[in-house]
Amino acid sequence: MRQVFAAYAREIEVDFMSVDTEGYDYIVLDSNDWQKFRPRIVIVEMHKDYDSIANLMSGSNYELFFYNQTNGIFIDKRK
Repeated sequence: MRQVFAAYAREIEVDFMSVDTEGYDYIVLDSNDWQKFRPRIVIVEMHKDYDSIANLMSGSNYELFFYNQTNGIFIDKRK
């Protein structure tokens, strides 16, 4: 993911990002540089990897705002 941000979103601030990669959501999220590229809001399909994704996002200083047993919405606590 950090390569995508570096190539296409270097000069802009991303407000919203949706991740739904059919079971690869944790791997995609883990590939980001969360110190450098920080969307304000991230929605992710997380019912298969709830604990892993919740821990990754919490460790990246995001708060789980909403979860509906399929998708989680995280908000950047630093903004």
